Amino acid sequence: MYAERHSGKDGRSFYGEGQIKSAADLPRLQLPDPHDDALYAEAASFARAKGDYAAWFVTRIGIFPTMLSLGLETFSVALYEDRPFVEAVLDRYCEWMEVVAERACRLGFDVFASTDDMAFNTAPFFSPAVFRDLVLPWYARIAKKITLPWVIHSDG
Repeated sequence: MYAERHSGKDGRSFYGEGQIKSAADLPRLQLPDPHDDALYAEAASFARAKGDYAAWFVTRIGIFPTMLSLGLETFSVALYEDRPFVEAVLDRYCEWMEVVAERACRLGFDVFASTDDMAFNTAPFFSPAVFRDLVLPWYARIAKKITLPWVIHSDG
């Protein structure tokens, strides 16, 4: 994630200021090669050792990493003033996740779970129209790669 990370109690992490502020920062957004087998080695080992237990592959899909990388304020302003910038960041995360999801589903896990927070406990981070226009098309593309039962945790 391209955001300041702060450690809280009991090992819980909290994210602060995003590090991707404009299109000029896009070259900084470098994700691991999703085709590299080494990226999945630890997860594959975990899935093989699950025994009689169900194992969940837990990850984030794209909108939450996008919001964290930009920071909530930059994300919110850019959503209305520079939508192509938001889409460029979201595209990078989601294109990467298409490959990761497909690979992860072949590792022996029982459930694919995504944890993209999209709401407070009082309301969503953005309007239903933004969800339909920006987020949902990418989720639909990634869903085609997920062959396990899929649990979506979104907060709110």
